[in-house]
Amino acid sequence: MIIKDVNREEYERQLKLLESYRAMISQLPKGCINKKKRGNGIYIYLNYREGSKVKSRYIGKSGSDAAEKIVVQIEKRRDIENKLKEVKNNICELERVKKWFQT
Repeated sequence: MIIKDVNREEYERQLKLLESYRAMISQLPKGCINKKKRGNGIYIYLNYREGSKVKSRYIGKSGSDAAEKIVVQIEKRRDIENKLKEVKNNICELERVKKWFQT
């Protein structure tokens, strides 16, 4: 049956995407950016969780190469995490269709 084959192929494609996104996320820093104004400058910190504790790591002055790089990486991680959620939803839908064909 053509629909069944298409569903299986799409399911496999979504599983590959899931693994790919997970691998990308593991390579990027987790947490969120925090900007603090000190005197005349704005400084960038990366806040993240380590177990139950929230840690803060100094990145650099706003506009510096290190600060810009980490901001881009955090934005990229957020984007990939959103795509990962979408893929998980797609997999659930495809599994429902698969069960429907089995009955």
